[in-house]
Amino acid sequence: MTDDDKTRFHEAVKRELIGKSIVACYGKRQTFRVADIDFESGPCSTFFNMQDGTKVSVAKYFYKEYGLKIKNKRQPMIYVKSGKDRYLKIPAELCLVDGVPDQIRSNPKDMRTLLNEVRYNPREKMDMINGMVGKLFAAGSEALAEWGISIDAEPMKLESRRLAQPELDHHGGEQLFCTERLLKQMPVYSCKPLSERTVVLFHDREASGDVSSILRTLEGCQAQIGMSSGRIEKVPIQYPRRVLQEQQKFRDAIKRGVDDICR
Repeated sequence: MTDDDKTRFHEAVKRELIGKSIVACYGKRQTFRVADIDFESGPCSTFFNMQDGTKVSVAKYFYKEYGLKIKNKRQPMIYVKSGKDRYLKIPAELCLVDGVPDQIRSNPKDMRTLLNEVRYNPREKMDMINGMVGKLFAAGSEALAEWGISIDAEPMKLESRRLAQPELDHHGGEQLFCTERLLKQMPVYSCKPLSERTVVLFHDREASGDVSSILRTLEGCQAQIGMSSGRIEKVPIQYPRRVLQEQQKFRDAIKRGVDDICR
């Protein structure tokens, strides 16, 4: 890799990580925000100032305090802010990115690969839980016995049933199981033209901001799918809190709103 390639790589890494949240893989696993990345130094050439005035390399500090042996001596150091004016330098191998990076999220193929790696079926989840319980027995069985606590080795089994998928009456009288994938694949057989129609949107006065956001989303969707609606009217009403007692007032408010539009 040439010097120019290294520079471009370092800049790309900084653009991706600076300002992002990371989780420290030691101690209490605190969350920090990346302030900078140092590619020149490493865990053996970066030092902590101890309270007794001595200096200890980052690699030696993590081995002494947490029993973690640094594997890569030439890895970059992650600068994170801890407190008001204090910064920590953490080896990159002891950090995990919190969440999914934007570069992976924007790529459907990468997202599918990631989900396949982290998604477990119910049987696999139960095996993991049973493994955790087994480790608890092995590590703390004597302490649990002293406290009078016992943990069943096998999970409790409960009887349940799985609801059947709803059926959809399809065009032509055919009945199909209604799934999300099926709904996305089904064509639209007929639709009503909206260009000469007036869309009336009734809303609570307190939700005016939400209504404006919905209208912007609607306009954006129309542009994407190549459709257009007619005039869109917003009719704010004071939605009655006690609907059962004030149904007539609610209907009157709707009627007044429609009458105002039609004038």
